[in-house]
Amino acid sequence: MGALLVLVAIAFEPVTGNVEEGQVNLVLLGLSGIWFWAWARGRWWGGVALGAAIAIKLIQGPVALLVLWRRRWAMLAAAAASGLIMWLVGAPQYLFEYLFRVLPAVSAGTGFFENHSPGGTITRLFDPNTFIAVRGSPGGARALTAVIAVAVLIVTFAVVRATRDRSLEAAAVVAATPLIATYSWGTHLVLLLLPMLVLIAWSLPRRDWLVMALVATSWILIGPVHKLLQALLVTGYADVAVLRILAEAGVVGIALLWIATLVAVRRSAHRLDPADQHGAEKEEHDGARKDDAVPAVTVRAV
Repeated sequence: MGALLVLVAIAFEPVTGNVEEGQVNLVLLGLSGIWFWAWARGRWWGGVALGAAIAIKLIQGPVALLVLWRRRWAMLAAAAASGLIMWLVGAPQYLFEYLFRVLPAVSAGTGFFENHSPGGTITRLFDPNTFIAVRGSPGGARALTAVIAVAVLIVTFAVVRATRDRSLEAAAVVAATPLIATYSWGTHLVLLLLPMLVLIAWSLPRRDWLVMALVATSWILIGPVHKLLQALLVTGYADVAVLRILAEAGVVGIALLWIATLVAVRRSAHRLDPADQHGAEKEEHDGARKDDAVPAVTVRAV
């Protein structure tokens, strides 16, 4: 199991992409792992890592909604304090510019091919020319993107409310974050390693082939398929239809991973995973054999 998880992680294309581009997202992945470890064990200090991650990049922001939803007030306070300190101490001279200039521009979305969020797909449908141009999304695309983000949040929390498995509920919310954000660059998707590894560790012992298949497909679409798109663009491949299809592989992969987490959460909450079903069937079969046992007959010699 451990070797498989390491192989899945180091072979994941966004990992190598972050290393090659010198991005900070691997630091965010580490902070996300610290928060996850604390969350699964009910420790408040994971909020410090969460707040630091959000201060570095707001793409981790939706995770704080889970902390609020579960009323983990100590962790929420730690996250708020950590994030505020990071902002004030790190580069306070740029804070105003970031909040009132950079953030609104980023929130405007883009249809650029590297944007793997639903907002990217919608923008490319509204304005195909944005495929190779980094500019804001049309008003209609922004409105529809917001509707999808709210719907994803509602569905996610409606499903996780029934489970007591902290690991799976955390995985579900992390998997949902790229579907909520206005933009999700390919390097940002390295954060999806957390739900992928959680689902693999959960599904393999239970032989849950559906969840494993969804995770594997997601890994391929986000990794190798996206790498193929980049290679074709570099070589000057000119078939726009093929490039457009490959560009949407990322958002499909993200959606499949999100669905996989919801399936796992639901099966865990209602004891519907294959391992529990097999155990229930075995108990029922053993009970039937006990009830149908043939009573002993005393034979008297004549």
